[in-house]
Amino acid sequence: MFPYDEMASDAVGLKQPSTPAEKAAVINNVGFLLHDAFTHAKRLGIKTALGTESPLAFEPGNAQVNDEGDPAHIIAEDWIRTCPSYVRDRMKHVHGFAIPTSRGPDNEAFAKALYEGMFTRIMRTHPLDYFWLWTYEMWAYGGHAPSRDQIESVADDFKYAQQVMKELTRPSSSPLSDGGLEVPGEMGRSWNFMMIFPWRFLLERCGMMRRGCG
Repeated sequence: MFPYDEMASDAVGLKQPSTPAEKAAVINNVGFLLHDAFTHAKRLGIKTALGTESPLAFEPGNAQVNDEGDPAHIIAEDWIRTCPSYVRDRMKHVHGFAIPTSRGPDNEAFAKALYEGMFTRIMRTHPLDYFWLWTYEMWAYGGHAPSRDQIESVADDFKYAQQVMKELTRPSSSPLSDGGLEVPGEMGRSWNFMMIFPWRFLLERCGMMRRGCG
């Protein structure tokens, strides 16, 4: 039934890429795979979505401890949340970006550049209905309590993504429709967030309220 016995994505195949050319080929193959799959979905009337965990760039740590003497949050130290180290190195040494160490202008420029690259590739490669941002598992569960600074870093990230999308999709007088999903946390708090951006200004309201990130 199949040309080989092992299971592997058509984008990668059975050989782990090792050279720059092989790695570039995988990236291109992923684009072809998503183009074929999402184009087929569009013909069938199926909505498609891609996304990433938030924040994309800098996330402050929470060094506080709870009443039991345990860390108050799963992320205790500052870090770059989603961007891999080799991408950070290229951003710094090839493109001249400062690696952010806090919320603020450096983080805004760094995150917006990443979102611009991601969104540009999507627009050039395949159809898409929604781009989705969410906070990761355990961000506010199991006794983990994000600090106000951590909450605001997620709000920053949502804002940067929306601003870049608006800039890339001009000219248009239509506002982006956005929605967030509130996931109830412990002790009546609601700290997990998602943001869904309708791609190409699909003017649909998600019917969800985003609260807690001012």
